[in-house]
Amino acid sequence: MLYQIPVRGYYYLWRFMIDIKYQGKSYSTKAIEKVITKIKKNPKAKAIKLSLVKMDGSAEPFYRKFGFEFTGEIRHEQHIMKLSLR
Repeated sequence: MLYQIPVRGYYYLWRFMIDIKYQGKSYSTKAIEKVITKIKKNPKAKAIKLSLVKMDGSAEPFYRKFGFEFTGEIRHEQHIMKLSLR
């Protein structure tokens, strides 16, 4: 689920889930690559943000593979990560 305001270049990956029976089959990698590629086509897009709970087994390593980094922001006990596009 992607919250977006393209005219303002704002993108927030609200939920990204792959059913457990499809995990480990590269679907998540292919899907997030397509999301990033689509967003990059908007010249106003500067970044993609998302949030996660820091804990063992979180998706942090997955998102880091694509260049997402923690911003230092915390909202609702979730840490914000951002991928800069420019």
